This record gives sequence, C-alpha cells and structure tokens, in this order.
Amino acid sequence: MGGIKSFDFFRKVPKDFTEGSTPGSILSVFATVIMVTLFFLELKSYMTVKIITDIIMDPSPMDRSDLPVTFSLTMPELVCQFASIDVSDMMGTERQGVTKDITMTQLDDKGNPIGVLDYNENDLVYEKADAEKEEHPCTVTLYEHADFTGWKASFEPGEYDHAKLEKKGAMNDDVESIVVEKGCSAVIAQNGEHDGWQAVLQDDGGENKDGRYTSKDLEAAGAVLNDVSSLVVHHGHHEEANTKHTKVKEARASGIPQRGQVDTLEWSNFDEYVKHRKDKMVVVDFYAPWCHWCKLLDPVWQATAEKLPDQSYAKDVRMAKVDCEANGQLCQEHNIRAYPTIQIYMHGQNKPSETYYGDRTTDAFFQWMEHEHKILEAEQLATKQVVEAKKIEQGPDFDPNAHVEPVRLHQKGHHGVEGCSMDGVLMVKRVPGNFHINFAHDNMDYKNSLINATHLVGHLTFGNVVPAPVMTKLEAINAREGGPGFNALRGQNFVSEHADRTYEHFIQIVPTIYKMRSVGEITVYRYTVTSAEHEDTERYPSAKFTFQFSPMAVVVSEETVPLYHFLTEVCAIIGGLFTVFSMFTGIIDSTMKSLQKNNLGKLG
Repeated sequence: MGGIKSFDFFRKVPKDFTEGSTPGSILSVFATVIMVTLFFLELKSYMTVKIITDIIMDPSPMDRSDLPVTFSLTMPELVCQFASIDVSDMMGTERQGVTKDITMTQLDDKGNPIGVLDYNENDLVYEKADAEKEEHPCTVTLYEHADFTGWKASFEPGEYDHAKLEKKGAMNDDVESIVVEKGCSAVIAQNGEHDGWQAVLQDDGGENKDGRYTSKDLEAAGAVLNDVSSLVVHHGHHEEANTKHTKVKEARASGIPQRGQVDTLEWSNFDEYVKHRKDKMVVVDFYAPWCHWCKLLDPVWQATAEKLPDQSYAKDVRMAKVDCEANGQLCQEHNIRAYPTIQIYMHGQNKPSETYYGDRTTDAFFQWMEHEHKILEAEQLATKQVVEAKKIEQGPDFDPNAHVEPVRLHQKGHHGVEGCSMDGVLMVKRVPGNFHINFAHDNMDYKNSLINATHLVGHLTFGNVVPAPVMTKLEAINAREGGPGFNALRGQNFVSEHADRTYEHFIQIVPTIYKMRSVGEITVYRYTVTSAEHEDTERYPSAKFTFQFSPMAVVVSEETVPLYHFLTEVCAIIGGLFTVFSMFTGIIDSTMKSLQKNNLGKLG
C-alpha cells in the first residue's frame, strides 16, 4: 500500500495546514463565474453545426440516366386539345406531343376545372369526301324572260328556297320561262317556304314533250310569272316530285331546316341571328379559307346539313358558318384559337355553350347534336318551371315579358376563354436542351395573332422529388447560406403583352450535393433563371424553357466539434483557470505579507 501511495499525482494537503483568505475567496468566485461562462460557450460551440461549402467538378455526367423534370403550369388561354409538350436537346433528341406521366386539365375562364383531357380522343378523324362528284342525271333551268333569254340558272335534283335560287343566279323571282330536262320533274311555288300557289312541271311525254315551258305554259300549269320563290327538282316521275315537295313544305312548316341549309353569318348579323333563335341550338363552324383542315371539313359539314332534316331533333337545330378572315374581330370575341373550331349556342345567347372537340364526321356530329339537344330540352323544361313558379309567386304582378335567365344543366362549357393546367414529369438528358408548350394539333390550323402564351408556373424542379420534410430542411439551409433556389420559378406569372410572342426562360442548373447528419447524402439541382419575351417568326408562340448544366457542383456539408475536443477544451478551461488564479492568489498573498512585514519593520 505504501508503494501505491507513493505513486499519487494528486497528493492531499491536510486541511489543518491550509487556511482561507479574503482575496482567495474573491478570486475563487470570479474564477468560478469565468469558468461557467467559458464552459457554456464551449458547449454552444460543440452543439453548433457549421455549414461548409466546397466547389468540385460535377460527377453527374458519369450518370447516364435521364433527369426528371417535375412541373406544374397553367396557361389561361390555351385549350388543352391544342397543347403539345415537346422536348429537344443538343444531342439530337426530338420528342413531340409528350403525354406519358402528363395530366392536362381543362379550365374555364375562372380557372375552375372542366375535365381531364383524354389523349385517346385528341386525334381527330375527318370524314373523307367522295373523290368524284356524283353525276346528276338531269337539270331544270330557269330563265328571266319568256323567250328563254336574260339570265338563266340551272338546278340539279334537290330543294331550293328563295336564297338558294338567288345564289344560283335566279334573281328577284323574275322567272318567265323554264326548261325541264328529260327524266326530271319540278315543283315551283310562290313562297320561300315552299307554300302558296304551286305548279308541277315535267318532261314525261305530256303536252310539253320537250320540257320547255313558256310563260303561257307556266300560267296554264298554275304558276304566276315573276313570283317564283322556291323550287323542288326530282329525277323521276312528276307524282314523286309532287310528293317530295309536299314533304318539304310540311318540314318547313314544322320548323325543320331546309336540306343542306348552312347559313352564312358575319359580324353584322351574328348576334341577331342567334338572339332570334332562343328555342334552337345554333351550331357554328368558324373557319379560314386558307385552312387545310377547314377545306376537309367543308364537304362533311355540308353533307351533315343535307342529312339533318332526317333527324328527330332537326327542327331545333340550325347550322351556320363564319369566315374568320373576313370577320376577324367577331372570331376573337368568340375566343377562336384554331381552325376549324365548332361551337354551339343555346337560348339565344351570343356566348357559346360548348366547343366541340370530337371527330369531324357526319355520325359524330349527329351523336353530339343529339346529346346537346337532350340538354336543351331539359334546360327549356327547367326554365319553364321557373317561370311558372314566378307566375304563382308574383300573382297579378307577374310580367310575362320579363327576362328569365335560362337554367343551365350539366354544361361542360363556359362563356369565356378556355385554359389548360398541365402537371407531370418529363425525362430529359443531362445535356443542354429545352422543353416547350406549343400551340399545335395535327388536325387543325392556327394563326399567330390568335395565340397568347401567358402562363403561370406553379412549380418547376429538376431531379428526383425530395420528401417535403427533407426539402424544408434544405430550404432552411439554403436560405441561411444564400445561392440559387430549388424552385426559382414557383408561383411566378408571365403575362404576354402581345398575342404573337413567345416567353422563353433561360435556366442555369447547379448540381448541389448535401451531406447532412439529419438527411444523409442527397443530390439536388438548384437553378437560376432569366426570362424574356420575344417575337417567334419560325413557329407558333409558346412557353419555352431552355436549360443547361453547370460543369461545377456545389458540396454543402456539416462540420461539428468532436466530443473529445469538447472534453479537452473543458479540462483546459478548468485546469487553466485554476492554475492562473492560483498564481494570482499566490502573488496577492506574497504581496500582502511583504507589505505587512514592511509595516512592522521586519523587512531587511
């Protein structure tokens, strides 16, 4: 035991051989305060995490996998059916009309969802017209004067009202002679509705074997000269023609449109035309003469009008068309963005109830019209019930001429510009490239002045989606340290002041590697962006996002004080302060003793 005690670094001095002093007590208190303060400062330093930023060469080019781009974008004046998301890069990649992992939601003019675009229905089918026009076996020719002179107008089998007669060249009802070719029969009538007096004309071996009707012949048949306003031509016996004329007259009397009737509307008569047809559906084809797809639609549209009188709902439908080149302002007011655009108008309102995006075939048109007609009937019934309820409620004060807003049921359409919200993920190569939202459709034509590329970016991020809690921590670190953001375009609205401009965003991507104890090692992609609007003369206006990658990567890591370092510093503080203040105590004690001896005269 004696040997062990001799090896003692911490030998004790008996308390009886020590004594306290006032200076020592003061210095002890002062040393304790300093010691505690330094301890907590050192503890704070130990618990503080320092962020260290380094710059290295970007290792990601060695990764040959594609980089995901997650985005949410809203274009308030782009119809989803007209939208195309295209991707290209400097390696020659060209992908157009990307739909994988992309959801497009149709929006009304207030930003409310209308429905989700079905890509399978986005490709339009155009009905092919016959390559060769059917040869009509006979014609009937009307002449201005009694001697078969003056203007003349020839008509093939079909039905013709006053407007169609004039369109063919029969002016002002001034008919005084007619020639009916062999095999043909005709019925002329007084009024454009195929009623009034009527006369049956033929070339079937009767009195007029050659089919030539002079003014006297016409009067003898019951016609009144210079008063012909409608005509029915039939290839066959005159009795068949008379039967056909009767059916046409009955159809017109019941409100069924004329066979093949497509009314031409323009800025001067559009509103009045729709307003005076409150009980009907007005289906309008907005077209441009130069438009290839409009030319394909025209014979289909006409064929639909030819067959419309055979439909059960025909009396409630009117077909029309508008030339947007000649009526540009009218088409802009009705939000026409592409050609051809087909819209339906109901209840006499000059705002469309719905825009048609289906196939351009006769069967598809009739299926759509039938569906819309059911809606029209339901709305008319509901509106009538509202009127009846008001009549009972108001009693004698009820005004039958007061305007009642039509009840709208199950309508997908709206009264303003249709927009589109796009959400999804694009896969791009890790090389400079771009992706852009184009106004494009394989089966429609466009005009730059009708396109507006205004857009709102909900979010745009590069790389794999980071969990929200982790992203919150990274954003907090990034906010302290500064530098590019992870989602620099989030919530930004880009308004195109001109309808024929492209908005382009130039994005510089900076790969960033975070090495954190709380999240581990994770690679994200921050970016800076510069946006500019310019006139695009090579393609249709669009929203374009051009990106390139920085060759350098940023490494953000945490640095902490090791535990052994903290313990060493604490020991150093305690030992150092004890030693220093022990020295101070010794110096003070020696000084005080010297002064005491000096006062007693004991110093030599």
